[in-house]
Amino acid sequence: MKNNLLILAVCMGVGVSLTPLRVTPAYAQEVGTMYYYDLPAGELDQSYYAWRRFVDYHVYREACQSYVAPPPGYIVKGCHVYSTERKHVAMVSPPRPELSLQFRTIYFDFDKSDIRENESQHLADIAGELRRLDINEVMVMAHTDRAGETDYNQRLSERRGHTVARLLSEYGINASYIEEQAFGETDTAVKLGDGVKSQENRRVVIKYKG
Repeated sequence: MKNNLLILAVCMGVGVSLTPLRVTPAYAQEVGTMYYYDLPAGELDQSYYAWRRFVDYHVYREACQSYVAPPPGYIVKGCHVYSTERKHVAMVSPPRPELSLQFRTIYFDFDKSDIRENESQHLADIAGELRRLDINEVMVMAHTDRAGETDYNQRLSERRGHTVARLLSEYGINASYIEEQAFGETDTAVKLGDGVKSQENRRVVIKYKG
């Protein structure tokens, strides 16, 4: 409880009296823009998920803010995380969050490559998410259903992919981060016969790690 109150006081900007910490830069390690001091070996095993949540927030969201506190026994001062007790100096790196593949889908009207009205805000929200997470690799994978000629559907999927990539760029995603792939009717989400219209297959999938 004492450590929790101490952390809370620091996060709220309340002045507290701390035992002076002897900080030796050689024991510090940078993760993102945060620096960690005197994190003892074995700490990660005991508080892995608490550290993971803390590091995830500061590396991928708002670094150097006090909205998410570190595990008990540690305090944040600016961009620095300190142990409240100097008992160990064996430094180990806090865990980087494990990134998983994320998929977001934009659907299209039949034989169309422009973004329909009810998908415009969805695409804007996706771009906002990519910016917040500072994603620098985005795959735009475009598809059609199986109605129409194969060659035509290939070109249609290319146009759909170009549209999504262009709008992501207009929403602030660096165009060099975006890779386009057009699959035409060859990789449908729902397996249907040739010539069958399908809303589920008229899509562009945006893939990234986050």
